[in-house]
Amino acid sequence: MTKPDSDNEMCSEIECELTNEGQEDIRLVKMDTILTNADGVGVAVSIDDEEEIRIRPGDTETFSPASSWVKTEIAGTDDPSAIKAEVYASFFRREFIQLGEMDCPADHQTPVTMTADAPIGGVNQSLVVMASRTEPDEDDESSVEIRCMIRNTTDMHLEKVSLKAELVDDEGADIDECESAQQVRIGGINCLDPSIWHQSTSALKNAKIKLSLAVFTPVDHVMVTAMGTQADEED
Repeated sequence: MTKPDSDNEMCSEIECELTNEGQEDIRLVKMDTILTNADGVGVAVSIDDEEEIRIRPGDTETFSPASSWVKTEIAGTDDPSAIKAEVYASFFRREFIQLGEMDCPADHQTPVTMTADAPIGGVNQSLVVMASRTEPDEDDESSVEIRCMIRNTTDMHLEKVSLKAELVDDEGADIDECESAQQVRIGGINCLDPSIWHQSTSALKNAKIKLSLAVFTPVDHVMVTAMGTQADEED
């Protein structure tokens, strides 16, 4: 914890270290952090922090939750060492699936669809992806909008399903990329809808869209506690 600043606020600075004792790579960590005072009262909280990471089996890496700020009058103290941090961290494996390549729509009246097989959580699923274009604006620019429905037919919660779209020109050079991510509960459904904004008609002519899917499923979780210590002052 930092000492109180001119606004009487203290800030948490937390770094956690993890050794992967499992058999699979850890590719995502999600964290909830609560700061409590000497009476056990929660005085600050940060939820759903996430960090994409790679910890191979046997390796050790560090990760850091987002900082939390707390005023001394809320904490009931101006002593950083009186504040306790509790970090609840969940770890996830990743399935990475190349869905393939589709044509960029030729105009705003002609959407394009593609079907791709995706083994999500060990269960094969046929995905239908649709790409459409908006009508050109006064600058002769259009946006490319992509839609894909995801069903969770596994027995696992899908914490994060991310669809990445990469727009490339007729020579294969990158133009732009975008990503859309959602949770999908067991038996549930969600829509992934990445969009690439404001591209010229010339750039979109004969362009292609490369699609990939990343699916994150749970591996383990831990809870770590630590008492605050005053951060060293910088020179």
